[in-house]
Amino acid sequence: MVSSALRVALILLATTVAASAQPQSCGSEFWPGTLPEHEVDSVEVADIQEFLDTAPAVDGIEFAAALKGDELWLDVVRYPGDLTIVASIRTLFVIGRVVKTQYKKLVLADNGTGLFEVSYADLHAIGCQFFWGSKGKGRTQSY
Repeated sequence: MVSSALRVALILLATTVAASAQPQSCGSEFWPGTLPEHEVDSVEVADIQEFLDTAPAVDGIEFAAALKGDELWLDVVRYPGDLTIVASIRTLFVIGRVVKTQYKKLVLADNGTGLFEVSYADLHAIGCQFFWGSKGKGRTQSY
């Protein structure tokens, strides 16, 4: 029979492991990534431009990023001609996963004019379930 003190310690350990297994911001809808760059909430909004300029997952798309109040604005400055539209979508999902909750909505812009917006909550919900660059390591969905 397990002592009550040991039982409490095991419960606390299990709770701590479960809590650390997924980021708080993702709740139960979290798919763990397999690479360090999949870490949820790892990029400060203030560092988004540097992230976009250096992250391999962005595939050479150049953005001008700006925080305007509680909105994160992204303006495409250069888009390599050989990229598919999927690369753009992937970039948004990556941002939804790694950028901290320091903005309320993402605004996609063209020459400073906002064209499309998505709430942080919606983008992050997708980002929590998205990771890249690990062929055969993700979860699949049957339709």
